[in-house]
Amino acid sequence: ILAADLLAPDDLPMPRPARIGGMATSFGVYLTDGALGAGVGDSALVASGFALGLMSTLGFSLIQGGLWLAQRYAHLPPSPLYDFLNYTPPANRPLLGLAALGLHLLSVSLFLLMMRVTRLAGYHAAEHQTVHAVERNERLIPEVVARMPRAHPRCGTNLMAAGLLFFTTAQAFSYVPGVDDSVAYLLALLVTAFAWRRVGTFLQERLTTRPANARELASGIAAGDALLRKYALCPPARPHLGRRLWRAGLAQSACGMGLAFGLVWLLTEGWHWIVK
Repeated sequence: ILAADLLAPDDLPMPRPARIGGMATSFGVYLTDGALGAGVGDSALVASGFALGLMSTLGFSLIQGGLWLAQRYAHLPPSPLYDFLNYTPPANRPLLGLAALGLHLLSVSLFLLMMRVTRLAGYHAAEHQTVHAVERNERLIPEVVARMPRAHPRCGTNLMAAGLLFFTTAQAFSYVPGVDDSVAYLLALLVTAFAWRRVGTFLQERLTTRPANARELASGIAAGDALLRKYALCPPARPHLGRRLWRAGLAQSACGMGLAFGLVWLLTEGWHWIVK
């Protein structure tokens, strides 16, 4: 019997957190209310960040590799775009600037497509659907959770969409003749304010999630049940900022991404040393 059972009548729902968050990993779903965590552990969050870092690097590498092959075997003239990651086109070359911007967007699209075909996308959907069910006081059973929306308004994909919209539109507007940087940033801010949620929802529904299978839904439900049990047993408390940040899982994921980028950097620098 739970402590909450002594306080609430049987016909009332169990107390639930007003708002919960979570993260999807390749090993299952992680959920938190800011003070408590349930589901997969920190090692899974680190491994997920590591996988995302590798996919991000691979997206850029595929574009650069394709450009290198095109230059080598199609006998194309030299172009600064072949090193688009480290190239900033001048303001008086709008077509070159838009081409570099397009290559960056293409590399991000490859990263999102890679995420879409991995198990991470299914667990991402299960995470969102479980969060929706908890916040709507629905029963955590597969039939109910499966009909919840796959997109969630507090998903980090929406923040990524806002960043992409702002920086890409600001860069694009900066290449329009007669538009200075301040006007470009203002226009980009307006575009982002009106479109970021729609773009974020589109990305969630088409790329960063896919319909969850039975195993992925079960992981989300298990994490949700475990979090609700902990919430019912623990007295209400407002965690300090450090605890909330750690429980969010972002630090663990960022650590994994840093390890991935560091490994790629070491391998790249090692290759350059061997070639030299």
